[in-house]
Amino acid sequence: MKAVDELLKHHQKDEHKQISQDHLNAALLEACRAGWKFFVHKLVRSGATICNEQNKNCTTALHIAAQYGFQDIVNFLLHKGADVNAVDENMNTALILAINPAGCTEMLNMLLAHGAQVDALNSEEMTALMKAVEVRDIDAITILKCARADEKKRNRKGKSSKDIAVDSGISDVFKFIKYAADSDLSFVFESALKEAVFVQDIDAVEILVDCVQSDIEFMSKCNTHYERAKRETLCEFLNSMYLAARSKKKPDYLKLETAKVLLEGWSYKGNNLGLNVTSFLEEATRYGLYKLVEILCKYEDFERYSGITDHPALVIAAEKGWTDILKLLLSFAPVFTKSRYSERSALFSAFKNNHIDCANILLQKGEFSDTYLYKIACNLITGGLYKALDHLLLHLNDEEFTQNLLRQAVQRERVKSVQVLINRGADVNVRHTGGKVALVVALDRPEGSELFKLVKLLVESGAHVNRSPPDMSPLVCAVSKGPEIIRYLLEKGADVNEVGDEKGNTPLMAAIKTKRLSSNVSNLVKLLLDFGADPHIVNKTHGEACTALSIVLDRIDEP
Repeated sequence: MKAVDELLKHHQKDEHKQISQDHLNAALLEACRAGWKFFVHKLVRSGATICNEQNKNCTTALHIAAQYGFQDIVNFLLHKGADVNAVDENMNTALILAINPAGCTEMLNMLLAHGAQVDALNSEEMTALMKAVEVRDIDAITILKCARADEKKRNRKGKSSKDIAVDSGISDVFKFIKYAADSDLSFVFESALKEAVFVQDIDAVEILVDCVQSDIEFMSKCNTHYERAKRETLCEFLNSMYLAARSKKKPDYLKLETAKVLLEGWSYKGNNLGLNVTSFLEEATRYGLYKLVEILCKYEDFERYSGITDHPALVIAAEKGWTDILKLLLSFAPVFTKSRYSERSALFSAFKNNHIDCANILLQKGEFSDTYLYKIACNLITGGLYKALDHLLLHLNDEEFTQNLLRQAVQRERVKSVQVLINRGADVNVRHTGGKVALVVALDRPEGSELFKLVKLLVESGAHVNRSPPDMSPLVCAVSKGPEIIRYLLEKGADVNEVGDEKGNTPLMAAIKTKRLSSNVSNLVKLLLDFGADPHIVNKTHGEACTALSIVLDRIDEP
């Protein structure tokens, strides 16, 4: 090549040693064939002829560059005035020669943008479209159809582009592209893909999805936005599957395969094309579409959820009780550790919905702290989910947490949860936060429909019926709750004359002080007296001696 460079320098400097025009032209053809862009430029500057005005039917530099796919050289030659519709000895134009099995989308765009005749015929009466169909270049077919290529033209064998498509095994794809081009030139590829998806022609979908599909530049209306088309087609198709799932219609094999093929259009995770795999995975999980979940999992980036929170699809699977889908999701997801508590976590959803099998799967997969489990247990108590609570306690190892849960269950009057906690080792006589034992906590809260059952459970589980200072005595606490609980405590051994609080009140004094003298208080006083309450006990706690009788006399005039 250095020799060529030196010869061209001498050609330009010494008029007596100039290279002949024929040699320059031949050198240009060889440079185009070799793809030497630099020498193509230099040869043209040195006078090599781009267009042969003497013989119109001969191979030009443009033919060779187009045939070999050298885009930069073709672009240079076109801007230097090469005839885009010149024909060679076989009547081939650059557009026809550009078609090759390796693909030629950018080359076609360039030639068509410079006015290439789309339906030009060579000596075999083959058009560029026929040749594109013959080599099965779907991108080229799409571009040429957008350029209004006539598929009805026939070659010397009497075959049209459609006939060649049948012979080449791509008749369905050709049909979809033709249908789309005839309908709307603006979205040919998108329309073709959607039509193939609609009829579930998997082979056609596969072929279309695998296309490179460069933007069609020669007509401003024909920018197909290929990736957007694939994304929108996939979104519409998956949404149609979810719509069918609402009517209890499971997707058949063809639908699943179609979805699989469409998803394979994305070769990497976390793509920036706006495809929200997570939301699709959530919906597929929600409707129990195991096979679709399996397909979608391959395209989801589970790593970004590790150590932060549970994946939304995991939450839904746990919520629905889909153990098979939960296992599938976890086979793709990393082991999650140090999970941050959330009421939208998979483990909480499993327990909340009493899906113990799902909870077990999650507990085996992840690492959950006692604090995490404690917070879930608090919510289970609030919701009255005692069966789920019972199972969770098997994994909670902190005794202090267990005792705190007992207090919460008592405060919320969750009798069955209290029973579960007692069965799992909670001590009813341990003083809780605030300095109260469980029985006093129960009697100190507003009376509810389950209070008597709760008191009975605590007493039968060993709760002390007499005072444990500094708490008030259960009897003094119970005077505002009515005679049923008072009678029960007395029958279980409560001391009717015990000083029950720091103010020195006995149960009888406390009963009199609860409200103005009424029939209810009278009945309560009578009950206490029947069980041996001593009305003569003197309370000297605040310096002024008083008895139950003096308290009654002091309050008799109260409104």
